[in-house]
Amino acid sequence: MDLTIWLNFLIQSALIAAASGLIFGGLAGYALASLGSISVWVGVFVGALVPVIGLLVLGIVALSRHQKTQPIVGERWWVHSRAGRIFLITLGVLAGLLFLSMFLGWFKMRVAGIPALSVGAWGTAIGAVLVISLVVVVGAAALGARRPTRTGAVVIGWFGCWWLFLSVVALALQAPAVALADSVGALKYSVGDVTKLLHLENVAGEVQLPDGVDPAWLGLESSTVDLSTVDLAQAIPNVSFGVGPGWWLVLVFGIGAVAWSFAMVGHASARTRGVAGTKNGAAVSTIQAPLAPSTVPGAWNPAGPQTYVSQKSPWER
Repeated sequence: MDLTIWLNFLIQSALIAAASGLIFGGLAGYALASLGSISVWVGVFVGALVPVIGLLVLGIVALSRHQKTQPIVGERWWVHSRAGRIFLITLGVLAGLLFLSMFLGWFKMRVAGIPALSVGAWGTAIGAVLVISLVVVVGAAALGARRPTRTGAVVIGWFGCWWLFLSVVALALQAPAVALADSVGALKYSVGDVTKLLHLENVAGEVQLPDGVDPAWLGLESSTVDLSTVDLAQAIPNVSFGVGPGWWLVLVFGIGAVAWSFAMVGHASARTRGVAGTKNGAAVSTIQAPLAPSTVPGAWNPAGPQTYVSQKSPWER
């Protein structure tokens, strides 16, 4: 067995894991920087390059500097805002990709003389993770019903990074899996030899091949097979492995979820600045509003109607 291809696979997996961690760290740092009015680039670089301690420091600073803004009474951001509708529709498309992937194949194996075998997500750990991911997407939609949500964006980004990592690793696993099958098929051992090595004598018996399977495809002379004499090189001819469309769908979900999360954090940050600016502007206009013009002439106002502005002292202001 060629160990080089497995070493390359391990190196690729480590690089993919590091890239996924950098992406999520940058997203979390971006969200914390947005929450505490910190420079965006500082938050992204600290979150990505200092994964744990950097995020803790950013979180402490962000919470100490955060000014909470309340949502507008009766507001339904998903419905009443054009941007909200775009974000909601995109989130629905991402959830649809996850739901559709449940009914497709995830792994494919082909052996000469045997119909292709396809493995789905139902009944496996992949199916359970898919259900959890769908629940998280629905929860993020609920969190963002009234205003853009940084929390939901970070959670969806975390799941997106995980699916991005798993799907790319699954794609990279095809070549080592085929190489392993070829190595097993090239072994000059029979099943009986293997059982003797494992001290399992008299375990393998005679079996009848299923209808429709030509014994010649497997290098056999009859449909009755003595398993102890089966040559592994003939039992596993031309094996090929591949990933099904399920992995490609979750790869698209991972990329889309990360992009959606960054866009959501950016929109939440811009909206927070806009709300704060509106409140400050309203306060300034109230202080500087002119008094109603006086319309009563008298000794103190011989010129008739005039307009006076507020002359509050600094203490009164």
